[in-house]
Amino acid sequence: MTCSTSPDSACRNSPAEEHHNRLGASLLAKNDNAVNLIKNKMPDTQEPLKQAAYDAWFKAQVQAGLDDLRPSIPDEEAKRLMAIKREKLRRR
Repeated sequence: MTCSTSPDSACRNSPAEEHHNRLGASLLAKNDNAVNLIKNKMPDTQEPLKQAAYDAWFKAQVQAGLDDLRPSIPDEEAKRLMAIKREKLRRR
């Protein structure tokens, strides 16, 4: 970098320094692009584990519902109760 001693002049990079700065910026951009490509193309190794855990949880919830000994509520009664709950929530 060359700088003049006068207060009005600005410091300037040499042509070699300018080339180095442009090359560095270009390499960083290419590296970021490569990282993004790898992230987007590589499968998430945790996804099967997450899916298996969710499936197990869901099956347990369904089984708990099937095993519930409480009497069932007729469809019309459930709709009536939910309508009351919705109306209470609207009034808030």
